[in-house]
Amino acid sequence: MSNKIMYHINPVIGVPTICREVNNCPYGGESGNENHFNTYSEAQEYSKEVFKKTHRQFPSNIEEDTNEILRKIEARKRVKEDIINKLLKKDNFEIAKAIMHTDNEDVVMGVIEGEIYGGRDWTYISVALQNPYISKKFLNEALYKYPEEFDITTRRWLVLNRSLSHKDLVSIIENEDEDMTMRAVAFRNPNISKAYVSDIIYNEIDKLDRLPYSMIVHSHNRNEKTEEWKDDNFFFGTRGLTDIPAAELMAIDFVPYELKYRYEIKNEKKLR
Repeated sequence: MSNKIMYHINPVIGVPTICREVNNCPYGGESGNENHFNTYSEAQEYSKEVFKKTHRQFPSNIEEDTNEILRKIEARKRVKEDIINKLLKKDNFEIAKAIMHTDNEDVVMGVIEGEIYGGRDWTYISVALQNPYISKKFLNEALYKYPEEFDITTRRWLVLNRSLSHKDLVSIIENEDEDMTMRAVAFRNPNISKAYVSDIIYNEIDKLDRLPYSMIVHSHNRNEKTEEWKDDNFFFGTRGLTDIPAAELMAIDFVPYELKYRYEIKNEKKLR
């Protein structure tokens, strides 16, 4: 590829971004030029065609100023130059912790859009999507304004974002038109009110037999009452382990940062 500005489509989150790996882009295919375009609009049009085939679409209704894109990418380039060499010397937990606890929006969005770490898988993107300093514009567009046009896995991780309030989470949980797995994952967000969950457990426990409320038994708010219900219904009742809905099984895979790295966090506290 030449040294002029080119755009590629991040295949993980489905978003066109400026390519900075001019000679070694992971999205360039065998020739190095595949999946690359001269203008942002060309990349956007191509992404719509690709993601229609895979039930994923880039938000074509979103108007993005090219100069603003350039400013963001340049900012993330500086961030990358400042911190990436330090982070690469750390282990997976140290990197994940740095991403989760940074208050720099450019770091967060740089990870999500593939400017940092290349965006090859969800290992670090999933953590960045939980960071409360994520771009509020990105959060609002993915969850509310253009939900059908964002990658569904991105949205499912995004519902664990710590900037979402209890009210935000309940609006997602109670939205019958929303993706069921996403509604279930919302119960794993630490910001969901314990009182709200307790009311379901003690006053509407029959709800635990259906999604999205069944996810409570896999959440941080489970207790002796939910364990008792789980024992009765999974082993002595009508709901066998093989009867767990696919949406619930998928939701279980969306593990919050604190739970995924609980042993590392615990050991770190012991060393203090």
